[in-house]
Amino acid sequence: MRYRHLIFCCIILAMFAPKAFCAEINFSPLFYVNSSEHELSVFGPILEITEEYTALRPIFCKESDHTDLIYPLGKITDTSLRISPFLKYERDEGEDEKSFNLFPFFYGKDPGKGYYGGVFPIYGTLKGRFGFDSATFAVWPIYSRTTIEEKNTYSLLWPIMTYSKDTKFKIFPIYGQQKENGSKSFYIVWPFFHHKETPDTHMNALLPFFSYEKGEHYKSISSPWPLFTYSKDFSASHKSIDCPWPLIRFASGAYEESRIFPVYWSRKSTNYKKKSILWPLYEKKYSEDTVFGGSTERTQILVLSGITRENMKSGEKIKTFDIWPFYRSRSEGAKSFWNIPNIIPYSEEDFSRNINRFIILMDHKKNGPCSEFDVLWHTFSHTKTESSKKSSLSFIFSCEEKDGKSRIGFLNRLVRFSGDCSNVDN
Repeated sequence: MRYRHLIFCCIILAMFAPKAFCAEINFSPLFYVNSSEHELSVFGPILEITEEYTALRPIFCKESDHTDLIYPLGKITDTSLRISPFLKYERDEGEDEKSFNLFPFFYGKDPGKGYYGGVFPIYGTLKGRFGFDSATFAVWPIYSRTTIEEKNTYSLLWPIMTYSKDTKFKIFPIYGQQKENGSKSFYIVWPFFHHKETPDTHMNALLPFFSYEKGEHYKSISSPWPLFTYSKDFSASHKSIDCPWPLIRFASGAYEESRIFPVYWSRKSTNYKKKSILWPLYEKKYSEDTVFGGSTERTQILVLSGITRENMKSGEKIKTFDIWPFYRSRSEGAKSFWNIPNIIPYSEEDFSRNINRFIILMDHKKNGPCSEFDVLWHTFSHTKTESSKKSSLSFIFSCEEKDGKSRIGFLNRLVRFSGDCSNVDN
C-alpha cells in the first residue's frame, strides 16, 4: 500500500512539476522514468519499458523479433509459439510446413508427405519428424512402426522387441542383431557380449572382461574394459595407453597426451593445446577454428573463473574475465562491460534480459566515448557522452554537465542550482 501511494505521488509530481523536470523522475529502485530516453522501470527489474524491449518479469519480455514467456519455458516469434513442455507451434510459410502440439494432442503438415496428427500415447502418425519419413504408434510403447527410405521397423513394448525385415531383430536385453550398409553386429545378454563387423573393422567384446577391435590400419585391446586399454593407429603412427582410464593416459603420434588426473594433464595437436595442473585449480586451453578461422585461448581457475581471449578472423579481439561468483568483464573492440556479481557466468542476450537483470546489482557499459554506470537499477547512476556527464542518487541528488554548464538538483530537481550554483531555481 505504501508503494502504491509513492508511485501515485510520482505521477502527480510529473504532471505539475516544471517542464524540465518532466524529462526524468527518479525514485529508484521503486520507480524510474526518463521520457527523453523512452525508459520506464517499476520495482527495479520487475517492470521495464525501453526502446529495445518491454518486460514484466518473470512473466514476459518482449523484443522486436520475439517474446519470452516465463523464460526459458516459453517463446513467441512470428512463426512459432512454445510453452514447454506442453505447447508448441511452428510454421514455415515458404515450405508450407507446420506443426502443432498441445499435449497429448499433436497435428502438422509436411510439405512432401502431407498431413499427420494424433493423441499421444493412444494413437497417431508423424511425417518428416524425428529423422523418420513416417512413424505410427498405437498405445505407445506397446506398438510403433517407423519408416526410413521405404524400410519399415516395428516395435512391440519399445525398446524390448524390434524387427525390420533383413536388417534388424532385437529382444532386449537377451539378443539383438543388425545388418546395414555392409555392416553387421549382434549382442547376447546386453551389455556383456558384442560382435561387430564393418568393411574396415572387426570388434569382439565380453564386457567388462575383454574388448578387442581391429581395422585395416589400427587395433585396440582392453582388459578389463574400459580401465586398461592399448591402441595403435599404424597410418598415423599413433599409439595410446590408458592405465587405468580415465585417470592415467599417455599418447603419442597424431597428438601428444599425458594425463595423471587430477595432478597433471597435457594434450597437444596441430590446432589444439591443453594443460591442466591440480584440476580444477588450473587449466589452460588453446584452439584454432579450422572452418571459420581465428583462435580461442581460455585460462581457467576453479572452472568458472579465468580469462578468455578470442582472436577473430577479421582481426577483432574479444576478452572475457571472470571471478566467480563476484565479477565479470568483457571487451569487444570499442565496446566493453563489467558487472557485479557474477553468479551465473553466462551472457547470452535472452538470458541476460530475463535472468541477469535480477541478479546483477552493479554494472558498467562503455561504447567508445560513451559510458553508463548503474547500481541497483538506477538507484545510483553515472552516464557520460561526448558532450555531457550526468550522475544521480535516486530522488535525493543529481548533477549534470552539458554545453559548458553545470546543474545540480535535489529532490528530483525540485530544488535546482545552475551555473556557479549561486542561484536557486524553484
